[in-house]
Amino acid sequence: MKLDLQGIIPAIVTPYGAGHTIDSEVTRKLVDALIGQGVGGLYVGGTTGEGPMQSPAERTEFTALVADVVGGRVPVVAHVGAADTAGSIEMARNAANAGANAVSAVAPFYYQHGREQVRQHFLDIAEASPVPFLPYHLPMAGGDDATFHLFIELAAHENIVGFKYTSRDIYELQQLVALCGDGAAIFNGADEVCIHGLLAGAAGAIGSTYNFMAGLFVQAAEALAAGDAPKAARLQGQANGVIRQGAHYDNVAFARAVLQAQGFDVGPPRKPIQQMSADDHALVARLVAETPFL
Repeated sequence: MKLDLQGIIPAIVTPYGAGHTIDSEVTRKLVDALIGQGVGGLYVGGTTGEGPMQSPAERTEFTALVADVVGGRVPVVAHVGAADTAGSIEMARNAANAGANAVSAVAPFYYQHGREQVRQHFLDIAEASPVPFLPYHLPMAGGDDATFHLFIELAAHENIVGFKYTSRDIYELQQLVALCGDGAAIFNGADEVCIHGLLAGAAGAIGSTYNFMAGLFVQAAEALAAGDAPKAARLQGQANGVIRQGAHYDNVAFARAVLQAQGFDVGPPRKPIQQMSADDHALVARLVAETPFL
């Protein structure tokens, strides 16, 4: 299968209203705003979207909502990672029926599986998914088994079209690009080295801070594509200044607080993710007010 996915791809937050239920109106507003900034796609239900903290029905509901709002303007990738293979397969099928153009998954979490079990988990999803599949390397979720060498093997599967690779190790990312060749596209997952990943050959970048700095990163990617590496580096540096400020908080809570200050009433994350205090929100609001590109 083929998937035309490239550029800056926000791992979109899930806006919540009263009772932490999905807020469709805020979702529509946020999706339209992100597409208006030139993003290349949307990644739904990942770490930033709190997918693993939602029920399978909620995950499918949010995928359907985002796909409906997008209306084919950009690809939608739904994260279907779960602790069990059958659960991921069921969510992959439901996501495809809901309008997702592709699905993605971290290695099965909680239990410490061996390399062969992780490999088979990814292959089973790839075989069963009606849409293209992108395994996701996230060390904190899947340990060290969903690694570089495993991804090179998986790239041979016809329905595995790419990988999300969250690591600051650009050498490893570049080697993955080189060894996978045309078999699979690599997507940078560490926002703080976005342009470095693109320079190393990544087809695009999927990340949390693109929820609130999409325009800046789109400009950086465009500058890099035009051969203006100094401009791209300057823009990355500006983004990293904000990322550094956010390091004082949980990254999901910080993304929501920035969006809140930007006028998107996305609500707080679900517990046990950090609940920002009024003082925290005031500091983030001041950061947004004092930062021209936010």
